[in-house]
Amino acid sequence: MAWACRQAAPPPATTATRRSRRAALRLPAAVPGGSTSSDSSDPQVGSSGGGDQHCTPLLHAVEQRGNRMCDVPFHVPGHKRGSSTPPGLQRLLGSALQYDLTELDGERAAAGAPAAWQGMVRHGMLDPASQQDQGGCQADGMPRIPYAAEQLCVALCVSRHDPPPSIYPSVTTAGLDVLSTASGPIQAAQQAAARVWGAQASWFLVNGTTCGIHAAVMATCGPGQALILPRNAHLSAFNACVLAGCTPVYAQPCCDPQLGIAHHVTPAALQAAFAAAEGRGLRVGAALVVSPTYFGVVADVAGGLCGRVGGGSSTLGGLARHKSVLCLNRAGLCNFATVLKTAVSFPSLRHCCTGLAAVCHAHGVPLLVDEAHGAHLGLHPSLPPSALQLGADVSIQSTHKQLSAMTQSAMLHLAPGGRVPRQRLARALQVLQSSSPSYLLMASLDAARAQAADPQAHEESLAAAEYARRELAKLPGLQLLTAEQAAACEGLGSGSSSSGGGSSSSSSSSSSILLDPLRLTISLQQCGLTGYEAATVLEEQHGIVPELATPTCVVLALSIGSTRQHAQALVAALQRMCRQYGTTSCRTVGALVSSTAGAAPAGEAQLSPRDAFYAASEAVPAAAAVGRVSAELLCPYPPGVPAAYPGEVITAHTLQQLQLVLQQGGTVTGCSDTSLQTLRVVAD
Repeated sequence: MAWACRQAAPPPATTATRRSRRAALRLPAAVPGGSTSSDSSDPQVGSSGGGDQHCTPLLHAVEQRGNRMCDVPFHVPGHKRGSSTPPGLQRLLGSALQYDLTELDGERAAAGAPAAWQGMVRHGMLDPASQQDQGGCQADGMPRIPYAAEQLCVALCVSRHDPPPSIYPSVTTAGLDVLSTASGPIQAAQQAAARVWGAQASWFLVNGTTCGIHAAVMATCGPGQALILPRNAHLSAFNACVLAGCTPVYAQPCCDPQLGIAHHVTPAALQAAFAAAEGRGLRVGAALVVSPTYFGVVADVAGGLCGRVGGGSSTLGGLARHKSVLCLNRAGLCNFATVLKTAVSFPSLRHCCTGLAAVCHAHGVPLLVDEAHGAHLGLHPSLPPSALQLGADVSIQSTHKQLSAMTQSAMLHLAPGGRVPRQRLARALQVLQSSSPSYLLMASLDAARAQAADPQAHEESLAAAEYARRELAKLPGLQLLTAEQAAACEGLGSGSSSSGGGSSSSSSSSSSILLDPLRLTISLQQCGLTGYEAATVLEEQHGIVPELATPTCVVLALSIGSTRQHAQALVAALQRMCRQYGTTSCRTVGALVSSTAGAAPAGEAQLSPRDAFYAASEAVPAAAAVGRVSAELLCPYPPGVPAAYPGEVITAHTLQQLQLVLQQGGTVTGCSDTSLQTLRVVAD
């Protein structure tokens, strides 16, 4: 591979400061000619060794190309390297548009690259042995090399030795590369990401996790097949059924009776969904689950045996003493297959391996995981393992949510194993992704990967979260969601939460459910505040801006950018709020939660998502909608589980639940008429 990374200085032995850990995202100073060096060939995609994770091949390529301000652009984008930026946007973005480039900036030297290289060497215009010393694009004593030759020098990352002829055929696209057929710096950056997340292959996404979910479903499910998914999955999963022409079969998530929110899907619920699909004569193409959830619950992907990796499980610790078990490598990677083999060797432990992945694989279908809020998982010993590490076949992550990539940028990771053909994923992404992707977004993914690969980059945010949890657990009137509470919802539908420093219920201590330590879900109902009211007070009176509010709780998202100062400000604000409002009873919210603790039974699906999407619709009075096929998604909060999807019949029970939620202060999303006076149904 011609593209390689500039070798970065090794990290200091001492704990990095916040400033140094954030520095991976800062554009480095320009290097004359922008040369990079290479001392190795392209590593195999997803290989465990090789590759300097401090390198950022795509970020450097964008920087080098953007710094060529002497060029006269006669191509898109229209702002011409920022020269025509409107003043207001210029104040906001500064010189960022200088680096808002197009793949054309890197294609000019592609076709004649090998011949150009050999010709320059033959005519004495380029001395490969001197390139690194001379900045890579200017030979000693010679005028600057013409444009195409300069681009070729940058693309080949000349080293001190003459490049072997074997690299010539690999030079298909010089410069900035093309996302849909990556063979240069984008490919190198994606391969670096695959090594970090333990994937066979990784793809950069410029339309968020939504695009990745669409691609994963299209690659695994076709018309007439079924996709199993939770009823509380992101809307993109349902829309993926529209694109793929497949039929959804819903798995019911656990509902929290205290907070009135939906959590994870259990292996038992997933198994029931497989049985339901079989009963309907449907062939399942894939199953999709959400982990972690918006509220921080990490699903039981690998079963009780593996799911507690990093969570202090004595079971796994005991197994680790057997030399045949490889649980974790240095990066925190769980060897799922080896652990499964060990369970077979120890019959008493077989019951542990009943996770979501095992259920799917027993039916011969892949497990897709919407890991939008979990790009950081598995990158530090104090974090739960990632879905791929625990046996999932595909995971899609919003790298911008928990790591430092720019908003809208995400990644799709494919596990080794072959359950999902790599070519089908690549083809689906070619259909869905823009042919003019933002190189700023992609460069931010490259930089975020390099930063997050260092476990030290997560130390400060983890310490901040630990401090916040410890201090918030002391506050009377504040409830903090715990793993025990989420796990208790699996069986009896009730659980307990940590409140006022009291001990949590241990009734589910055997569960393998984990919580993301960087996600804090709190409730101030005992202080008489709804989640909406608490969020308003936090922002307007204390400058604390939460991630999400529901009628019962507030979600606070820490991430790689969070600091101890952030946590201290949060704790101080909640301490003042608990003193100000005291401990009381929020009867309205309590009645709302108790009356909507479980999701209403769904009406019969009479149309597929695709047919419902294309069907004509009309608005009718709510009472007249009973018995009609819904043309819109109707999702009550709480519990955050859609009561009706497009194509499903609206029942009297469904309408009653929706109206009750509104009457008691909740909300209904997805409907065109938020008052529920009218509902849109498929026209007769």
